[in-house]
Amino acid sequence: MNSRTKYIYVTLQSAVFLALSANLSVAASLHPLESVNGVIWDVSADRILYEDPSKTLHILDRNTGANTVIPLAGASSPEYGYLSPSGAIFAASSNSGSVFSMVYQYQNQTLSVLENHLDSQFSLKVAGNYAIWNAYSNGSLLIERNLSTDTNLTVASNVGNWVNDVTATGVVDFWSYPGYDIHRYANGVTTSVAHDSSFWNVYVSTDGINSVYIKQDPCCSNQKYQLMEATPSGEIALTPRSSFEPDQGRNFQINNGWVAFTEADALGVQQVWLKSPNGELSQITHGQNNAQIDSLSSTGQLTYLLDGKLYVNGDSIGISGLHPDIVGGISVGSSHSFWEGNQLLISNGATLYSVSTVPEPPAISFFGYGFVLLALLLGKRFGTNMPS
Repeated sequence: MNSRTKYIYVTLQSAVFLALSANLSVAASLHPLESVNGVIWDVSADRILYEDPSKTLHILDRNTGANTVIPLAGASSPEYGYLSPSGAIFAASSNSGSVFSMVYQYQNQTLSVLENHLDSQFSLKVAGNYAIWNAYSNGSLLIERNLSTDTNLTVASNVGNWVNDVTATGVVDFWSYPGYDIHRYANGVTTSVAHDSSFWNVYVSTDGINSVYIKQDPCCSNQKYQLMEATPSGEIALTPRSSFEPDQGRNFQINNGWVAFTEADALGVQQVWLKSPNGELSQITHGQNNAQIDSLSSTGQLTYLLDGKLYVNGDSIGISGLHPDIVGGISVGSSHSFWEGNQLLISNGATLYSVSTVPEPPAISFFGYGFVLLALLLGKRFGTNMPS
């Protein structure tokens, strides 16, 4: 092989390698861990909370296999809920015809009613050892419960009746009504997070330090909305003002300084973005259809929905057949994502899976085949035997 031919061959060989490498992809591998007779609601390292076909709640011990039934005595139908340190806390609708949902706590084989009248069905949230909900009482009261000490306190009155937030350390962010400002309650002290005399600040998520919320025109005509982040250094605009109304959970989440949010591209398609604790922005999706956030871990890993598939960490590992959904920041679909550190767990109805990613065998594209054919033709043209 002369030097010219060798150069052409090596160049083409590299091009073929790049063409092959460009077609490397990653596939999701689901590994079943446990299955239950019903739909999984919540998961911890050692327990699973689930609802069976008769709408009875159970707690499964993942270590021993012991199953505990939570008796409701037919008084209410469970709607959604969470594991607590020693049991479960959940919302349920009354079968007596009341329009209000209730809050129950089950622990030490005892079922207790914590709230008879939720001001919003989806106002119950739990993080760590703390729960919050909105109670109806001539205006909305925001209640925080310490699940370790079984004590309640009233965070504030005249509070927005849902889409407030609590952290695992008990910090509560909420929006006021009728003031439409963001406030924070921590260690017995309430402080202002966001105030604006011209716009409403509502629907907040927090990690205890920073907060993400919606800044919008007052109701109710030709409103525009903007996602904002409040930090100790001031407000940051995450998105421009637009007519798109974002939802907590689907369109914005915050965890340990990481912020996931969606923003419309030039064609008006909602794309997922990730903002790191040091302020670096990364566009995660580039699809032709709207993407929706599913979950965000404390290390910045995320799951999102696009074109009917669940994706993880921006890799091409679309998983079909999973149907998570979020209402007011609460996961209410038949599928749920749970992060145990960096390990992703996914429930799909009755089965809990761990998720791992594995490389798929490379596929030669037509682009790659073109280079191969060109290399062979050039080899013949220069009278060179190409190595196998």
